[in-house]
Amino acid sequence: NLSYGPKRCEKLLSHLKVLEAKSCIKSFSFFVSLDAFGPQASYIRQGLHLDQFFKNIELIKQNSPRSTIVIMCTFNILSIASFSDLLKWIEEQKKNGSKIILDVSYLKDPEYLRANLATDDLINTLKSSLEKMKESPSFGQYETSKFNRVVDWILDSNKDESILNHRADFYKFINEFDKRYNKNFLEIFPEYNTFFKICSKASLKLHY
Repeated sequence: NLSYGPKRCEKLLSHLKVLEAKSCIKSFSFFVSLDAFGPQASYIRQGLHLDQFFKNIELIKQNSPRSTIVIMCTFNILSIASFSDLLKWIEEQKKNGSKIILDVSYLKDPEYLRANLATDDLINTLKSSLEKMKESPSFGQYETSKFNRVVDWILDSNKDESILNHRADFYKFINEFDKRYNKNFLEIFPEYNTFFKICSKASLKLHY
């Protein structure tokens, strides 16, 4: 996912240069996944080396400036807090000449990671990110409308009767995930303190 060592990226780019020089291809796009930003992105995608990810973005920009980089964001409950930081980074990249497109879709499965589990505080953060995106001239209609549809879906399905069960499952999943990978969810996601407490209560309610 573009977080491998520079030698592999340079090898790919060298082949790409040959194809471009010979006019063998009309265009080339790199599709990469990034669902949040900073440590929260690395938490979501175990094995993601974000520093190397950014270095490879620069390599692409320098060696294949005509290529497009499509950031595929599978928007989930853990994307909300740092999404505005992701938007800011993409905005800076675009201003510096990178051909980047943000393509946002919402996660459907597993259900306990869906973004429609969000509590009111996270919903407010979500709405703020959407407004920032709409106000920025860096994002095109395609990018903004896709995120707008994601937000509409979250708001429309936020009162689903099954949410209590899914929040309980989220609580169990995170506790097990932290044990297996020696992580601390609330240290990395302090913005989710209220949400995590609500998920804990949901878990207790369903099991007692």
